[in-house]
Amino acid sequence: YALRSMDGPRDFPPDPSFLAQHPEVEALWRRGTTPAGVVLRNMYPPLVDDIPGTAIRGLACYAWEETAFPAAWAEAFNRSLDLITVTATHVRKTLQDNGVRTPIRVVGNGVDHILRVAPRPPQVSLHDGFRFLHISSCFPRKGPDVLLEAWGRAFRREDPVSLVIKTFPNPHQAVAAEIAALAERHPNHAPVVLIDRDIDASELRGLYEACDAFVAPARCEGFGLPLAEAMLLGKPVIATAFSGQMDFCTPETAWLVDYRFAPSGSHLDLPGSAWADPDVDDLARQLRAVFSAPPAARAARVEAARALVRSRYTWDAVAARVWDAVSAARSKPAPDPLPRVAWVSTWNSRCGIATYSQGLTSAMPPAQLRVFADSNAMPLGPDGPGVERPWRSGWDDDLEDLHRAIAGWNADAVVLQFNFGLFDLAAFSRLVERLAGEGRAVFVTLHATGDVEKPERRISLRDAVPALSRARRLLVHSIADLNRLKGFGLVENVTLFPHGFPQAAAVDSECLRATLGLVGRQVVASFGFMLPNKGLRELLRAFALLHRQDRRRHLLMLNALYPTAESETELAACRVLIDELGLGGCVTLMPDFLEEREVLALLGLADVVVYPYQRTQESASGAVRLGLAARRPVAVTPLPIFDDVAPITHRLPGTEAEEIARGLGALLGDERLRVETVARQTRWLEEHSWPRLSRRLWSIIRACRTPEDA
Repeated sequence: YALRSMDGPRDFPPDPSFLAQHPEVEALWRRGTTPAGVVLRNMYPPLVDDIPGTAIRGLACYAWEETAFPAAWAEAFNRSLDLITVTATHVRKTLQDNGVRTPIRVVGNGVDHILRVAPRPPQVSLHDGFRFLHISSCFPRKGPDVLLEAWGRAFRREDPVSLVIKTFPNPHQAVAAEIAALAERHPNHAPVVLIDRDIDASELRGLYEACDAFVAPARCEGFGLPLAEAMLLGKPVIATAFSGQMDFCTPETAWLVDYRFAPSGSHLDLPGSAWADPDVDDLARQLRAVFSAPPAARAARVEAARALVRSRYTWDAVAARVWDAVSAARSKPAPDPLPRVAWVSTWNSRCGIATYSQGLTSAMPPAQLRVFADSNAMPLGPDGPGVERPWRSGWDDDLEDLHRAIAGWNADAVVLQFNFGLFDLAAFSRLVERLAGEGRAVFVTLHATGDVEKPERRISLRDAVPALSRARRLLVHSIADLNRLKGFGLVENVTLFPHGFPQAAAVDSECLRATLGLVGRQVVASFGFMLPNKGLRELLRAFALLHRQDRRRHLLMLNALYPTAESETELAACRVLIDELGLGGCVTLMPDFLEEREVLALLGLADVVVYPYQRTQESASGAVRLGLAARRPVAVTPLPIFDDVAPITHRLPGTEAEEIARGLGALLGDERLRVETVARQTRWLEEHSWPRLSRRLWSIIRACRTPEDA
């Protein structure tokens, strides 16, 4: 055995005083350059490509605190590692959800080091009475803002309680200012003691011993070491009911705080990352519950927690699990065979889900893929090899023929693209149950999650929860979807998975502008199907207002007819409205269905691309992806369907014509804002290309093919 001291891209010398106190560690470090058959790293950033040739290359006790993960790191892990050991089930899921298919074993963290030091009284004046303790960096991820607000709501100065916050000076926390702000909102709050300095292990244990309960409302944790330490020392623990600590924080061992998913606000700034915002009122309730509970009532939960941590989270137990993982990796004879994937979707048709499916399968091996498509759809051309049509969209197909086709192909994994209009929910649920019961790994993309309220029927995914819970993954497009499924009790198998973006080809824009008579014009473009809920009539009324302000403005409407009567009706209504508003010379209406490359070329002429949607059941928009892919500033109405692209789009103030006009006018009149919007979009596009997302999903399928891996 040997240790190598590394951080970032280079070695660094360990602290001499630490080595003097731990001679066994010094001996291992001095052997650090010895060639080894197994190399496990634990460092940041997680450099892996330069690990020397060994039998096993891996990561040791790796932790991560975001739901997103850098794609380049995931690809490096797949390329260079044989094994990853992680601190928590949540970390394994996060890595797999982001495309890591290297074998991952959950080993946890050791906690019993806290018992090896004698407690020393904390060098700070503490209040009498019941003391709550919080220990963290106080980064926003740790939830100090939520903790303080809940504290102000839970207790008053006359209550015999105090809160002790132990942190350390760093540029990412401002807890002293937050405590001052708390006094303004809740001037009579119970005392808060701040320790903003480093302390040694003995004083740290003494601080645990001096307090009566531990509270940690983190938004996301890779493990939650202070929580486990507090449990081992017999303290009641209050924790957010999400992320790494959930391996040992259960309703039987901790007081759990409810939460809602929200966009991550961490300094990593990863596109599409989410975390859990603790519910302030529920945290206040848990604080009061722990304080007011009789000691005997707390004891059962506290003892269950201590027993769990003592049995599973000693360093000896963790080391044994790491060694078992290494031994399993060394004895594995060969890589697993590639799975056979059945893809159930619309395909090769005028449908956003069909376009989505073709993009998302683009990097998958054709020999491993069979597409089972909708027989009701009108194909745009020949289907080509590997495509069957054994089911029909609507609510009258029992999907028996589809099941027989999937079983006949002997699929290992089944990817189902779900929208309410495609399947009868009961038949869909039966299909998922049967496929899962046969041992096939089921992955469901939910393109809509909100309840459907129609005069003839009401449909809710709540009725499909037993079946959906058996899927290896439920892929959703927005944080609103995460929260809706959480309300149904679905969290552990749900993954936030974005839409992808096509690549725009190089086009002679000046020539195309001249051909369309747009030279010298400021162009507003719209794109999508010609349907009532797309807000096209509202857009025409808004554009009439914009045109009065600047006669150079031109509206380019790339809104194709959909094969329904209501689409024809909408087109006729738009033509009438163009005449009524006197816009005939400044609106170009193109209702033909265009190839993607043509759409991108035309959208590339726009100064602004707008999506003025009014209402929809969909969770995310496929059409908005082409506007973004054209690398033009995109404006959207403030609807949940655009939540997943909110960070990179210009959000209009409302859905009414006047509001659309006001928002577009602000964007059209501010060149700097348009440039900044495109810059944000460009970075996002690089992370969400179809080939990259296709590789990611293919890795998810490969990583989660068996229940123990999921």
